[in-house]
Amino acid sequence: MASGGYTRDQVYDFLREYTNDEKDLVQTGVLAVNFIVGVAANACLLTSIAVHKELRSVPNLLIGALAVSDLLYLFNMPVIMVVLNSYGWILPDFLCTPFH
Repeated sequence: MASGGYTRDQVYDFLREYTNDEKDLVQTGVLAVNFIVGVAANACLLTSIAVHKELRSVPNLLIGALAVSDLLYLFNMPVIMVVLNSYGWILPDFLCTPFH
């Protein structure tokens, strides 16, 4: 049961009926652009640190660690987009624990 005495299906039906499709489209587009730009930029940064020996310093390694953490977040973004656009968890149950 969802809060307020409504079943989960009733809540999902309400959300499907009264959500703004344009808002969802814009939100998905922004997340997709963020994903593409973020992955490309962080990959370039990590490649630069790996290729150029003069960039291998302690401050740059800390920046590289931030780039790795950004990539870990960005690789979760497609899952976030699926959940936002489906009004619930539609992926397999074994993915629910790490992502939800």
